Amino acid sequence: PAPFVLDVDTGTTRPVTGLPTGGDRSTHVESVGEHAVVVSRRGCRGSDCAANPDVHLVRHGETVATRLGAALDVEASRDGLGVWLLSRLDATRCVVGQVGLDGRQRRRERPAPCGAVLVEELPAGLLVYVTAPRNGGDPYSALVTAGGIRRLPVVVDGVAGGDLVLSTVEPGRLVALTDVGSGVSQRLPWPSRLEGHVMGEVGGHPDGRLAHVAFYPALDGAELTLDVWLLDVTTRRWRQLPGMPLRLAPVKPQLRWTADGRLLLLARAAGEPAALVATWRPGDRLLAGRHVRLPGPGLPDGFRFAIW
Repeated sequence: PAPFVLDVDTGTTRPVTGLPTGGDRSTHVESVGEHAVVVSRRGCRGSDCAANPDVHLVRHGETVATRLGAALDVEASRDGLGVWLLSRLDATRCVVGQVGLDGRQRRRERPAPCGAVLVEELPAGLLVYVTAPRNGGDPYSALVTAGGIRRLPVVVDGVAGGDLVLSTVEPGRLVALTDVGSGVSQRLPWPSRLEGHVMGEVGGHPDGRLAHVAFYPALDGAELTLDVWLLDVTTRRWRQLPGMPLRLAPVKPQLRWTADGRLLLLARAAGEPAALVATWRPGDRLLAGRHVRLPGPGLPDGFRFAIW
């Protein structure tokens, strides 16, 4: 569906205009600073699949999208003033580079695997996840730096803040917290007691001390049980987010920290026709939430949002 701006307090929505139309298209939204980028991807067959999807910028408070370029994948720069673009040159070659919010080049393009997914820019470099290595090996995580691409010894599940990343050592038992800059790693206990769950949706608090870590079922089902924990990256201690675990509809939720330090959750509660928006601030004993109707005949398969 076409993206829209939602006012959670009033429930009103405004559609985003200026995006490509026609054909079978899909879109997803990424935050970049206080703004958002929208990737509009057309359904393709054969040679049409070589085309890069359109990338548009929607500035804070506006609803008209302006074109930034074309790319297979996008990710915000660490300073919020640019966007990393993974673009296809031909059937076998891709490059990654960075443009500013005016569309001008900020970082020169350099070769990158076409199977890369851009994850997040860290102080040590741009973190990517390579899903389909050319040699047919296993997926891996890597850093794109000025010196080239450096493969990491762990497959990253999410960024806890700075150069700290989390990865699964043994599902249900052990987690590794690794500094990709220094290479120092520490093993931590797996906090969730729910069986058959995987780790993902990791994000760091603006002050750099807390990270939220979500655990959800590895396999699809009629419901999704979400269990969110908070990791203090200084003390290396876990504590469960109030109100967890939550029974949700089988629509992948998303969590984000706001600039003022609140954790925002967008999901769909089991048996409810509306979306659930919940917030929590460190020190609160409970989640605060409300249901919001989203436009369209049904709810999407997953949520992607930028916070304004």
